[in-house]
Amino acid sequence: MKALYIIPIIFFTGFGLFWFADNYIELGILNYKVAAGIVLLLVQLFYNHKIMGLVYGTLLAVFSMYLIVLVFSEYSAEGGFNRGILLRLAIFIVAFLMAASFLYYYIKLKKSK
Repeated sequence: MKALYIIPIIFFTGFGLFWFADNYIELGILNYKVAAGIVLLLVQLFYNHKIMGLVYGTLLAVFSMYLIVLVFSEYSAEGGFNRGILLRLAIFIVAFLMAASFLYYYIKLKKSK
């Protein structure tokens, strides 16, 4: 049961680190929103607060669904699937499933530690 919240936090932290590094290397921009999200997820890993876990899980699920819709709109603009679209779609579906397992853990959690 503990893996239901540790694995998604590790996944989204890695996703955020990749995004942060990509922005910094490609554009030379420090993305403070992503850095704040990474810090908040790592704090959640140690404090395991139920309400904040539900908020983070909901935000991550909505963000993942937004990215899935974005990939499908790109599909309709290009007129077909290619490997790049399929890879992004697979990553964002996995991200949505991770967010769903994160939410499931915090819905079932009786009390914050």
